[in-house]
Amino acid sequence: MATVSFTTLTTELSAHVSAAYEDNQLFVAQRYGAPVAMLIGHDLWLTGQERAVEPASYAEKNARWVRENLKPIREQLAIGTHTVITVDSVPKAVLVPYEWMRTQFEELGLPATQHDPDCVMVIYRNPRTVEELEAQFAGSEDPDFEMDRRLSAGPARVPAMRRERLRAVVYVHDGVVARVRALDMAGSWEDLPGLHSLAPVSEPLTAARIDKTMPGLGIHPRDKREPRWGTWREYIDLKPAQ
Repeated sequence: MATVSFTTLTTELSAHVSAAYEDNQLFVAQRYGAPVAMLIGHDLWLTGQERAVEPASYAEKNARWVRENLKPIREQLAIGTHTVITVDSVPKAVLVPYEWMRTQFEELGLPATQHDPDCVMVIYRNPRTVEELEAQFAGSEDPDFEMDRRLSAGPARVPAMRRERLRAVVYVHDGVVARVRALDMAGSWEDLPGLHSLAPVSEPLTAARIDKTMPGLGIHPRDKREPRWGTWREYIDLKPAQ
């Protein structure tokens, strides 16, 4: 097992992919000295997928594309999406989240990383989306609750590692915070067909309740909050209580 930085992968990806595929070498990919991902052979990845309670979502990309797009790949790894690297359309190696590898292959004895902080998901809805959701759940007893508890990570379901850290969801409608709901950590998620899951969200929180349970978040109903261009959801890490 060897260590490699993402910077090195931008210039030496092909050699590392070949070593993972042909020699079954394992590479721990680091960023700022911390393990973020692992580069493994495709066959080993298939074994991990078989072991997993729920197979991970993934995207197939050719090696050249991967080499030129490592930043968005890191962002996808953070939400649990793997990248299968192909050479001449043949799957050779896979970039997987470090924690996924540590969980599926306990026999490797990979050391635990520093505990990731709890986080909040922020969902941005434009007027058209809000209108469509309101129409979809108009006949429900609580339309806001029905639309709010359906969560996804965009191209995939919210991965298990993210669910464990998620403490609340902020819903922003047309640039204004509409509601903030907590996640019941003892509750269960129900996966629906497709990309969405029913999350155990609470009743809308008051500003006072938000400040008491999530000090430092600083986001309240009726606050203005504009998304970055092209951003429909983001995650905000919560600072530990002092």
